[in-house]
Amino acid sequence: MTAVRKGGGPLWEAGIAILLLGCVPVAIKFSSANPYSIGLFRLSVALLAMLCSSGLRQQLRTLSLSQLKALFPIGLIFGLHWLTYFISIKLSSASTAAIGLSSYGIHLMLMGALFQKRFPGWQDLLAFGMVFAGNSLVVPEYSFSSSATIGFLLGVLSGFFYACLPLLHQRHANMPSQLRIFGQFAFAWLLFAMLSPKAEWDLQQQDWLALLFLGIGGTLIAHSLWVRCTTQLSTTVTSIIYYGFVPVALLVSYLVLDEQIDLRKGLGAALVLSGGLLGVLARMKSGSLLAKNDGQR
Repeated sequence: MTAVRKGGGPLWEAGIAILLLGCVPVAIKFSSANPYSIGLFRLSVALLAMLCSSGLRQQLRTLSLSQLKALFPIGLIFGLHWLTYFISIKLSSASTAAIGLSSYGIHLMLMGALFQKRFPGWQDLLAFGMVFAGNSLVVPEYSFSSSATIGFLLGVLSGFFYACLPLLHQRHANMPSQLRIFGQFAFAWLLFAMLSPKAEWDLQQQDWLALLFLGIGGTLIAHSLWVRCTTQLSTTVTSIIYYGFVPVALLVSYLVLDEQIDLRKGLGAALVLSGGLLGVLARMKSGSLLAKNDGQR
């Protein structure tokens, strides 16, 4: 029960992060900005906002070479995750890219078992089976000549990159979370800065509003919360929770972009939510919500 009480805060943070992240693919599809402009703008806004913190500035003044080396792969992988995800959304649709990215849960479960010896139980496997079946219902028909298929596969690749991040953050949980988040954004910014010649800035007012939401809500707030909760919660729990991102993205896509939700998509979303809920409840009952390095911040 102690682990459950400790996990309550991170679970709430994860829920808020998922709601914001579910709006991200819609805002990206809605904006006419290209992937390079979106990445550079989002990261610039987030970094400037974080630098307003006196605590972070103090941490940066005492930043060591070993910490810098630890932050570099976190930022690089995060940048690759974003780049593949943005291109996925632009090539396909917000909902298709979201479904591809939701493979994050499967990648994370497998890597958690491989590197942390956290093997899933039968309830975890049942939960993953339900969300996998749900995702299968909403995936479009595949054709390698189709931009939607290529976009979906890029979403899956993006999910793999994203699944690497919780393991890296947990490995360096002794570093302050604010410093790790800043490093993740800063090194990803360098990647997008190298691609800045491809960026386009001839945008309309609605495009800038979408970018502003992406910079503050979808980056600074959502990813900060997600880094915090994935550092504290076990990889199995966060991989299951992340599937809640799919129905959120489907619903917002329908409301904003008029992407239709038919019976098949509705059943798929219901399976995803039910499987995620089953997995979290099973972990709460067993008291194994938290990561092994709980207590290190």
